[in-house]
Amino acid sequence: YGRALDLAASCGEGMQWCWMQCMQVPSECQAANDTACIDQMTGRPWLGGQAMCPTCTLTCAAQDLASKDRFCIGTGADMYMQGFSFAGNPDDNCLVYLFPALVLDSRPKFWLAVVVTFFIALFGPESLRRLSARAAGA
Repeated sequence: YGRALDLAASCGEGMQWCWMQCMQVPSECQAANDTACIDQMTGRPWLGGQAMCPTCTLTCAAQDLASKDRFCIGTGADMYMQGFSFAGNPDDNCLVYLFPALVLDSRPKFWLAVVVTFFIALFGPESLRRLSARAAGA
């Protein structure tokens, strides 16, 4: 099993590492260090590591895209392979809540999901009891 390999060093001339592969540096970029690996779905940068980003492409970086006020990156994951993660880590992939279209990519969405989950846990069992009682009585 051993140690992890740094495959970014394996990219040849005119290529740069972007989400698990070497990609061609766009011709309009001044130099390879003027590029960023950007998720085309969200417009946010891929910061490397374990974060999934199948829609990332190498683009010219006109500005510093690593914003500190970002909540998360990516298009959403339903679980983290490395275990539990703290909410709002700007280097982690965003979390999917219940359905793929419900991506928790901001603090308000995250806290709304917490409140909704609380109310589902609080009122869900009672609703099921009422439905089963109606079905038994009908």
